[in-house]
Amino acid sequence: MDSRARFKKLGPWITRFWVGGEPMGGSRYDPAGDSRIAMFKSAAGPLAGKRLLELGPLEGAHTVQLVEEGASVVAIEGRESNYRRCLFIKELFALDSAEFILGDLRQVDLDSLGRFDAIFNVGVLYHLDEPWKLLTRLGRVSDRMFLSTHCAPPGKADAVIEVDRQQLRGMWWREGTVKDPLSGLQKRSFWPTQQCLEEMLTLTEWTQITWLDYAADHVNGPLGSLWTERPAG
Repeated sequence: MDSRARFKKLGPWITRFWVGGEPMGGSRYDPAGDSRIAMFKSAAGPLAGKRLLELGPLEGAHTVQLVEEGASVVAIEGRESNYRRCLFIKELFALDSAEFILGDLRQVDLDSLGRFDAIFNVGVLYHLDEPWKLLTRLGRVSDRMFLSTHCAPPGKADAVIEVDRQQLRGMWWREGTVKDPLSGLQKRSFWPTQQCLEEMLTLTEWTQITWLDYAADHVNGPLGSLWTERPAG
């Protein structure tokens, strides 16, 4: 079976991939227009030889770019249909230094994966109802992280949660259906405001924070990208 037939069999796809100069896969997302890999590289420095943890690879588009930069990548995907597409992309693009793991990030034993030079955390945090718990666990496997996530618009931040006796303001977001490949794995998620995202990071000991981009008018809600570090060790 040729690549185009295999693409079709594994569909429907979200991501458009370019193979031999031809577009294959979906049309909703083209990684060529995504600036977040460039922001990650700018903050993290050269990626060649680095061991990276990628959260929620979806269909493997970012993984391809990270491996092409010379990194080795461990990527954790929660949806089996997305995971199968990732494995196909790994084979198609010969991503020998990429490992895909199927599992819910709330349950995966991150400590068993060892240490990472950096974390590529894109499009995941805003799918969680207790995002601070993941931030705490990530701090045990790396001291450096690129984070891109949606935030609550201040005018819609009508929810307050308490973390370590500190109140954080944000909004509850209803997740999509189980079959939606872009939805989270739970019924609702918590989006903090931009300010409270910083406070959440600080509470979980990600104390050095540099904002790289913040699109307040993003079609799906304010979208921020930042680089954060924590004390080594």
